[in-house]
Amino acid sequence: HYDQFTVHPGILGKGGQIDTWTITPGKNEGELNLQHDTDLKKVLKTALNLDDLDLIPTGNGDPIIAGREQWNDGSNT
Repeated sequence: HYDQFTVHPGILGKGGQIDTWTITPGKNEGELNLQHDTDLKKVLKTALNLDDLDLIPTGNGDPIIAGREQWNDGSNT
């Protein structure tokens, strides 16, 4: 599936926020546009042109299991 992503809950702030930056080509050669956002789901949906997607927390929301998965299973963020 191209609409499901695992995410380590420890990287998300209050309300699930995380700093994201989208870089796109500018109008002129060599120019870049930078856009800051804090809604990872919104940014991914826009970049991938999806109506919806799933952010699946590693460890099913359990902080101990999430940490274990992060280090032992290679679900790196």
